[in-house]
Amino acid sequence: MVLDKDKYQIASSIDENMLRAFKGDRSAALNFFIDLLSHELTVPERYSNSTYCDGVPYPHIFLNIFAFQDEDGRMCIPAFTNPSHAKSFNPQAVQDNILVSEPLRCRRVSGSELFQLTPDDWWIILNPNQDVAKELSPWELSLLKKGAESIPEIIEEVFSQDIPAPIKISASTDDQFKSLRRLLIEHCESDNRITKLYLSKEIPPDESAPIPMIGILVDSPYLSDQDAVLENIRGVANLAQIGSTKPKLFIGSENSPGIMLRLFLDAPPFYVNQIYLNQKPTEPRTKWGLPFFRRAFR
Repeated sequence: MVLDKDKYQIASSIDENMLRAFKGDRSAALNFFIDLLSHELTVPERYSNSTYCDGVPYPHIFLNIFAFQDEDGRMCIPAFTNPSHAKSFNPQAVQDNILVSEPLRCRRVSGSELFQLTPDDWWIILNPNQDVAKELSPWELSLLKKGAESIPEIIEEVFSQDIPAPIKISASTDDQFKSLRRLLIEHCESDNRITKLYLSKEIPPDESAPIPMIGILVDSPYLSDQDAVLENIRGVANLAQIGSTKPKLFIGSENSPGIMLRLFLDAPPFYVNQIYLNQKPTEPRTKWGLPFFRRAFR
């Protein structure tokens, strides 16, 4: 296969702008949306030799684009800025009742064309199996359908809130957050989905009390599992920190930890699930799961 250098560079550029926009770069967000209109996206098809979307409420039979219904009842179209991202997409990770017996057939469409094809109340998720994803809401899509002249309105909404100051993060010592560590370890012993826990601290700009930052790795790519684990850990952590600063939580799967969780991975975890380590398969069971930051620069 001959690599199309120009298309590769464009894909790299749009991915880079997405990452920079996620970090708060307003000009990168503007370039991202402008490039997105003409960029060739890879989109899985609804029909191949078998139908993957039985039971999904499509507006008509002629819309040949794969979509799934998430836990909030939203209709979502996965789209990818690079064909290589699409190759690792597993529909079963987002729709349990989908039976996949063959690779999904994909098509290439420009962003503008995909926006016009998308029903009014549907969402598009760009690169859902990557560390940084971008959800395009029905409101954003309604403006993108009008063309580049509507992009400044999106940028104003995206960056309407003040950008927080850069945070200072450092490792926590063994004598810090003792009660928090103890209660979290006790909880993890009853939840085998949790594989590792990390603990760092954020130092506020005014050098006041440090804020605990908990990194959670789980043995599941499914968003429902991650959300359940997150809420349980949040309850335990808030109980341990009564009268003190509430902790910040970050979660991801072993195979897709996400960008923010990678901040923790250079330090050793304070909890490791030995049962998981002993049973860990030699090959990943899945390469796909919705990243925790699925609403990056929403």
